Amino acid sequence: MTYTGVKEGDTVAIWGLGPIGFMASYWALKHKGAKRVIGIDNNWRTEYAKSKVKGLETIDYTTLKSDESVPSKILEMVPGGVDVSIDATGGEYAKGWTHKLELASGLEQDTSEMINEAIYSTKKFGRIGIISDYVGCEYSENSSRPTEETPPWTGESSVGSQVDATL
Repeated sequence: MTYTGVKEGDTVAIWGLGPIGFMASYWALKHKGAKRVIGIDNNWRTEYAKSKVKGLETIDYTTLKSDESVPSKILEMVPGGVDVSIDATGGEYAKGWTHKLELASGLEQDTSEMINEAIYSTKKFGRIGIISDYVGCEYSENSSRPTEETPPWTGESSVGSQVDATL
């Protein structure tokens, strides 16, 4: 929350509503004064978090139509994109079959799908925070997106390394 610079009036999207994402959503709304916070997950946590954090909006990506994606849903909810995206998934959610196969075969320990969704969901000159422990062969995050469109990345890892790069 601190590194991404969430401030009063921001619209924030948080991937992962486990303990860290849950607290990040509460902190953004109640302590930082975010205008809107959208939590993204795929299980019971979406309804639980919504029931405990007043004002939290959620997306359960397993309920999206076949022609919808998380970025398209966020851009529908927030035209132009959110001010801040936070990845609190830990990298363990594989959606596509290629990432599921790579995880199962040991070619990848974490998947970049959530980071790519955050990139496409964040407005130009917005901010992306990564609160996770990405390890191993992480080669498919979309950092090749043009620089003027790519938000600054900030965050810290639970294994001690710190990401603080502006693309």
